[in-house]
Amino acid sequence: MIKTFQTIVREGSFHRAAEVLRYSQPTITMQIKRLENELGVTLFERGKTMKLTKAGQFVYHRAGALLKEYTDFNRSVEEFRQGEAGVLHIGASEPSATQRLPQILAAFLEQKPNVQIQIAVGTNQQLMQMVLDDQVDFALCHQPEPHLFALCRRSDANVELEFHPFGFERFVLLLPGDHPLAEEPELSLEKLAKERFLLTPAACPFQIKLDSILSRKLGMTLQNHIEVASITALKYYVQAGLGLAFVPEVEASVLPSGTIARRMDFLEAGPELGILAQRNTFVKDSICEAMFEVFRRHLEQR
Repeated sequence: MIKTFQTIVREGSFHRAAEVLRYSQPTITMQIKRLENELGVTLFERGKTMKLTKAGQFVYHRAGALLKEYTDFNRSVEEFRQGEAGVLHIGASEPSATQRLPQILAAFLEQKPNVQIQIAVGTNQQLMQMVLDDQVDFALCHQPEPHLFALCRRSDANVELEFHPFGFERFVLLLPGDHPLAEEPELSLEKLAKERFLLTPAACPFQIKLDSILSRKLGMTLQNHIEVASITALKYYVQAGLGLAFVPEVEASVLPSGTIARRMDFLEAGPELGILAQRNTFVKDSICEAMFEVFRRHLEQR
């Protein structure tokens, strides 16, 4: 109706507007009456010549913006229907949130530039609860420990989680470049046993895996340590000379000055990395499915 009104004003008559729009003149008249009834104003002064009322002038000045907004709205809905637009809520744990996710998102947005993305960063437990509560569509994290399933619950018993694995993290040893062990050709756990270590909290997937390796390999734990709640901060504590740290290899891709990373042959693979989501998430949502494919290609190539 707004388009009809705008065409009448532009063409100067109901008759010309009917020809341009390929409507019958009664249809044009009926649409204007409907528009006037909906707006509660009179748009045209009735007489021999077509003349806009004050209300008609006001509506006409707004008509272009309204039509553009409506056209944009229709296009956005169509893009959403075709999986080209929408809002994607992604959760991620460290170090993936810092070291992996930016490159993955850049690749995804090259394909779907109209998708809006919101990112939440948290621990495995926090991300599990976010997925269950529909706060995020899915999360890039590590294989949740079994006990977390008991801690994270939702009243809807029909909601199930599934984990899509993409591979294992790798550990490296991070130490100051001037540390006496930095020049050692081979490093063993026996040589490291007396060193002070920087560790993440006991609930961290990396720490759980590291504790398991140390316990099985040497029957030991690292007694002299400083606990740091952020795995991405560990390398800066190493830089400050506060101790050594076992960190995921991706975290050592860019090191602070004065620090070095060493691979340790005795260290097994770290925790498994993958995508956590509600069951069938990537079947029901085309945008989620497209993002999942980008994650899969990126993580399997690393």
